[in-house]
Amino acid sequence: MLRYLSEARRGLGGPTFPIASVDSVLRRFVSFLCHPRQLAAFVLAVYSVAVGVAATTRLYDPDVWWVAAAGRQMLSAHSLPAQNLFSFTDAAQPWLMHEWLFGVPYAFGLAAWGPRFFTLVTLVSLGIGLLFITRGTLGRARHAGAGLVLAFVAMTFFGARLLSARPTGVAELFPLALCLLAFAPEFSVRRASAVVVVELAWANSHGSFPLGIALLATAALDAERQRGRRFLAAVAAALVTLLNPHGARLHGFVWQYLSGKSGIYREIQAGIHEFRSVIGAFGDAIGVPDLTGLGLVTLLAASALGVPKHRVRAGFCLCLIVAALRQVRHVSLAGLITCLLMLPWLDEFWAKRVLASGVEDAKPRYLQGLLLAVPAALAVLLFSLVPARRSDGEATAEGPAFLKALHAVKAGANLYAPFSEAGMAIWYGFPRGVRVFFDSRNDCYSPETFRAFVRLGTRDTPRAVQRELLAQSATTSLLIPRGHPLEFVRDEPTWTQRFAEGGWLLFERAAGDPR
Repeated sequence: MLRYLSEARRGLGGPTFPIASVDSVLRRFVSFLCHPRQLAAFVLAVYSVAVGVAATTRLYDPDVWWVAAAGRQMLSAHSLPAQNLFSFTDAAQPWLMHEWLFGVPYAFGLAAWGPRFFTLVTLVSLGIGLLFITRGTLGRARHAGAGLVLAFVAMTFFGARLLSARPTGVAELFPLALCLLAFAPEFSVRRASAVVVVELAWANSHGSFPLGIALLATAALDAERQRGRRFLAAVAAALVTLLNPHGARLHGFVWQYLSGKSGIYREIQAGIHEFRSVIGAFGDAIGVPDLTGLGLVTLLAASALGVPKHRVRAGFCLCLIVAALRQVRHVSLAGLITCLLMLPWLDEFWAKRVLASGVEDAKPRYLQGLLLAVPAALAVLLFSLVPARRSDGEATAEGPAFLKALHAVKAGANLYAPFSEAGMAIWYGFPRGVRVFFDSRNDCYSPETFRAFVRLGTRDTPRAVQRELLAQSATTSLLIPRGHPLEFVRDEPTWTQRFAEGGWLLFERAAGDPR
C-alpha cells in the first residue's frame, strides 16, 4: 500500500517517500511505545486511576448491606441464618449463606465506621489485588515489557470488580493467589499447605471455589517437576471444601447456580443480566471495553495453543473464556487468570519479535516497587481526605434523601424497595421489624416471588396486575424513585404519600384498607 501511494505521488509530480523511511518511523514508534518506561507509565496511570475511583466513589453495591445484616444476625443468634428471614414474602424460604465468612467483619465494620468502612475494605482488597497482579506478571517476567503489557491488560479490562467491597469482588483474590502459588516453578510442602488453606478460605467465602480445584489440577498437568505433589495438593484442596457449615450441600448449591435448570436458579439466569451470555447482556452487564479485553486474551491464549509446552495453560484459559461468553459474570475471572497464566508465552514472543526489533529491555524487579508504592501512597492520602464523620447518606450513592425516607418507614412495615436499594433497607430497617419484598440475595426466594418482583418494576405490566400483586403480597409501604412504574399509586385512594424529597417517594397503604 505504501509503495502504491509513493508511485502515485511520483506520477502526479509530487514528492515521493521511500518505504525504508516509513518502516524506520514505524519501528521508532513501536520502540517508543514498547519501551519499559512508557509501559510502566501506562500501568502506573491505570493503577492510580483505580485507587482514585475506589477511594472517592460513593457506596453503590447492594450486597454488602445484607451481608453485614446477616453477620449482625449471626452475632445475635450465635448461628448462621438458615431461612430468608429479611423478607415478608418468603420469610421461611431456605437460605444457604455461602458468603458467611464476610458476615461478622462486615457487621462490626459497618456498625463502627458506617459505609466508609467499605471504602477501606475496597482499598485494602484492591491493594492486595494489585500486588498479586504485579507479582504474577511483571514479577515473574524475564522481560519487563511482557509483564507490563499483561499487568496493563489485566487491570484495564478486568479489574473493575476489585473496586468494590462486594464478596464477589474480594473473592477474586483467591484465584489470583492460587495462580501465584500453584504455578510456581518449585512447589514445596509449604506451598502445598498454602494452596489448601487458600481453597478452604475460598469455600467459606464464595461459591466460585470449584475454580480453585480446576486451577490446581491444571497446574499439576502443566508442571514439569513435582507433579505428584501438585496432584496431592489438588485432592487435599478438594476435600477441605467439605469443611464448611453446610457440608456437601454447598456443592449442590454451586451446581444449581451453574446449571440453572430448575426453580429460582432458572429465573436468576433468565432475569439477572450478569448471568446472561455476551449477546444477551451487551449494553447492560458488558460493553465494548469488556469485549476488547476478552478479544485480546482470546488471541493470546489461542496463539499459545499450538505450542506443546504452553498447550495445557492455553487450553484451560480458552475454557474459561468460553464460560465467560456463556455467562458474562465470568469475564473478569477469565481475563485475570489468562493474563497471569499466559506470561511465559508472551515472554517468549517478546524476546523473539519485540526485543529483536531493537526495543530496549529493563529489569522487572526495578519497576515493581514503583508500581506498588505510588498507588499505596495515593490510597492513604485519598482515604485520609474523606471526612471521617460524613453521614451515612452522604457516603452512599442513593444520597441522604433515600436514608431519610427509609427512616420514615413505619416499624414493622412490609416494604417494597428497588433491587439496588433493598440491601440497604435490610440493614437499617430489619432491627425495626421492616421486611423487604425482594433483594439481591436472589436464591432464597421462590420463582413466583422473583417473577412478581420483576413485574412490579416493569413499565409494561398492567396496573391492574400490579395492584393485585401488591394486595396479594400484603405490601404496606413503597419506597421508590420518581418515575418508577409503581408511582401510579399516588392517585390511588388506598395509598398515601408520606415522603417526597431528592428524587425519592414513600407511599403507605391507607390505615383503613383491609388488605
